[in-house]
Amino acid sequence: MAYERIAAYKPTGCELYRSNLSPNGVITPSGIGALCIVQLAGSTALWQCTVLPSTWVNLSAGGTGVPLSTVTASLANTSIDNTLFTETMAWSTATTQTLWSMTADALTSGRILSVTSASAAQTGQLALFQTASTGAFAAGAFAVAATAAHTGALARFSSATATGTVLQVVANSLTSGLGIEVTSSSATQTGALLSLATASTAALTGALAVIASAAHTGVLATFQSATATGTILQVVGNSLTSGIGIQASSTNTGLTGRLLEVTTASTGAFSNGGIRFQATGAHTANFVQIDTSTMTGFALSINVNSLTSGRGLSVVGTGVGLTGQIALFQSASTGALGNGAVRVNMTGAHTGNAVQIDTATVSGAALAVAGASLTTGNLVTLTANAITTGSMLSLTTTGGALNSTNGLLYVANSSVAAASGILARFQAFATAGSGVTMLANGNTGFGTSTPVATVQNAGSQLYGVSALGDFAAGGAIGTAGATVDAFAAFTVAQTTAGQTLSLPSPTSAVAGRLARVMNIGTQSFTMYGVVVTVAGVPATAGLTMMWNGSAWVVV
Repeated sequence: MAYERIAAYKPTGCELYRSNLSPNGVITPSGIGALCIVQLAGSTALWQCTVLPSTWVNLSAGGTGVPLSTVTASLANTSIDNTLFTETMAWSTATTQTLWSMTADALTSGRILSVTSASAAQTGQLALFQTASTGAFAAGAFAVAATAAHTGALARFSSATATGTVLQVVANSLTSGLGIEVTSSSATQTGALLSLATASTAALTGALAVIASAAHTGVLATFQSATATGTILQVVGNSLTSGIGIQASSTNTGLTGRLLEVTTASTGAFSNGGIRFQATGAHTANFVQIDTSTMTGFALSINVNSLTSGRGLSVVGTGVGLTGQIALFQSASTGALGNGAVRVNMTGAHTGNAVQIDTATVSGAALAVAGASLTTGNLVTLTANAITTGSMLSLTTTGGALNSTNGLLYVANSSVAAASGILARFQAFATAGSGVTMLANGNTGFGTSTPVATVQNAGSQLYGVSALGDFAAGGAIGTAGATVDAFAAFTVAQTTAGQTLSLPSPTSAVAGRLARVMNIGTQSFTMYGVVVTVAGVPATAGLTMMWNGSAWVVV
């Protein structure tokens, strides 16, 4: 009976034949001591012969089998179906060896290992890598390494799941270790060490990344960098419209810590702020907005306990075309504000100004307070209950050429109709009617709050007196600027007899100016036809005159 030669195996000279004869037939391989395997036609049984002549061994019946070390490369594609039988391979004494090595030096678009399952009911692991080691892994218990400068992805997880998890890292016993670590020792890296991207246009409920934790202490997520001029964390939303670039939120009603904290120990000069919000486009609406539902807390608190010559808050605009507000404080409250809707509170006994407004305006206003709806309230209130030698309000100027249209202090009622009530009141002390009162109709009262004349003095009156000496040659008692323009009362110490004196015409020709002249000398003089005698001598020791618009007349 002839045999069909189908393959050659190690050692050299061994040949594999196929025959329909019984295994007791004689097979003559090429060399004595060779290993031969025979499969009968129409049968799945394998037969082994190791030394010629020898007995046949049925491998399917649990024979000794063929050592893996004697198997050479396949000569054709091979497919093995183990049905439900498992395969277990063990290396019980291995220590530093590589137990399984697969190489494919000519591989291009193929796969060196493919583990697949078409089962739709699979719940177990398709591949499991497990170790009980308690040692320090030098290069990872599971390592994927590429030694050449490749492009594309070295490792990829691809899934068609809609609600499952593509990659899960479970470290239930982790304490001070790392669940995931992505590192690079390259000093020239310009790409991303980690990239999370999605092309989803749907409403993300879990976001691109979720970092969740139980009630831990310490830091949940840390970004640490040794960069000096680079950016540690950058959020880019170039296509963002109505969405949110960064959101920090909490629904916990018992929160007492900080939802967001930004700290620095820098002692340097910040060029653009330790924290900077920058909008480079000419946007409208609010760039930064703080909303709060608090009733008794603070929407924003700035603590500068170590501040000396710096600023707690600086709002600066260098735009020369500004027509809006550089700062706006607004409230729709209808309640009784206890300490002001805007309050500046200096609790220390400081010197200098608590509030200072500097402006380079020429024709504008440094401060404007508008109360268009004010009726019974106070537009501005100044209170200083402990004041002694200071001033509650000080208005000063060093302008030597002051020629203001409305004066250094301007208080006006611009109503067209004649108004009633009080326009201004200076209350000297608690006694009713004391001080100065100016009514809206223009009447001014001194010592009375209800003046019935343009000027009403309810008390004493004292004139400033210009003390003049002897006029040996008679004539005017002086120039207008030194006398009648500046004073309303004059004393003349006349010692030369027989002299006639007069008053100069005032600089302003408006009628109504009064002048009182008294003789305190030893000789009488004549003024406007009246002899002004020496004080104490019967007759006229004083004379009152009024300017009628063109001349002085005795009244």
